[in-house]
Amino acid sequence: MKIAILTPTLYKYSGIDRVAYKQAKEFAAQGNTVKFITFKSEIESHGRNIEVIELGMPSSSFFERVYRLFFFLDYFKVITAKKAIHDCQKIICHSYPMSVIACKVKKERPQIKYIYYNHGVAEPSAFESIIEKVYLRIFGKLSNHFLKNADEVICISKYLQNVLENETGIGSKVVYNELVLDHSIKPKTKIKSKFGIGEDRFILFVGRVSPHKGVHLLIKAFKLVQEKDKDLKLVIVGKNTFGKYAKRLKDIAADNVIITGSVSDEELIDFYRHCSLYATASLWEGFDLPIIEAQKEVKPIVAFDIGPHFEIADKNTMLVEKGDVQAFALAINKALNEE
Repeated sequence: MKIAILTPTLYKYSGIDRVAYKQAKEFAAQGNTVKFITFKSEIESHGRNIEVIELGMPSSSFFERVYRLFFFLDYFKVITAKKAIHDCQKIICHSYPMSVIACKVKKERPQIKYIYYNHGVAEPSAFESIIEKVYLRIFGKLSNHFLKNADEVICISKYLQNVLENETGIGSKVVYNELVLDHSIKPKTKIKSKFGIGEDRFILFVGRVSPHKGVHLLIKAFKLVQEKDKDLKLVIVGKNTFGKYAKRLKDIAADNVIITGSVSDEELIDFYRHCSLYATASLWEGFDLPIIEAQKEVKPIVAFDIGPHFEIADKNTMLVEKGDVQAFALAINKALNEE
């Protein structure tokens, strides 16, 4: 079978992209031919039976976001994508605006199977800027509009399933994200010396450096934790996707806060294995794969009680009321003492 997988990007640091790429490799291993349609790919080696077609998009982060919002107006790119997958029998779409393409193809070829994976759109309240709030509100409306003719909608959490049904009336089934990292790897990296951690214990956070991830709140909570444990460090692993926000974090972070940027899979596994605790002050999530990855290494976890966290929390996970930095710090202290 020829399968088209549509995802806005194929980036190594993006959880959605990594899940989609794992999906493609599994289809290819079963003998299917997979065509990726994406705006931009950073994954160089694709393997047998996987073809990646890049449509291109603006290089500026600001214009990239504007382009994604109004992609449905780019008639030429939509036509190009439709032609590229004309021979496919199934479309699997991960997120708007790629659903614009899937929607158009489905209307012209009703016999094609169109499956939409709902990874969710961040709540506007998780952002501080009015512009970002308005952007996300429009993005959410468009996202819901272009999935309406899908044959099947799959949500990656019960939380997103409920949100989608409340907003659109559309029913869906839940399929949780699976682990992407190979935790059987025995890393040869030396992260403690490479990233200046030394022999100190450290708290780990993994994710895009974005306002809705609440990294600024995590740093505030860490400063309170440090009052009782001055040798403790906080390691923030993830790509900066909001320039001004990243600069703000550097301004408020002390010397014992280490911001690494993107790291290799081998280094990421090593971080999970060596951390004393995994913490996330994220204000919105559709699933939260790093929590599952930390659970795989049997680490204590502290997180805000948001969205799907209640669904995926295990016995080592402490959930704190969203936005309560003081309670978050106390939970970290308690978890570290128990550990």
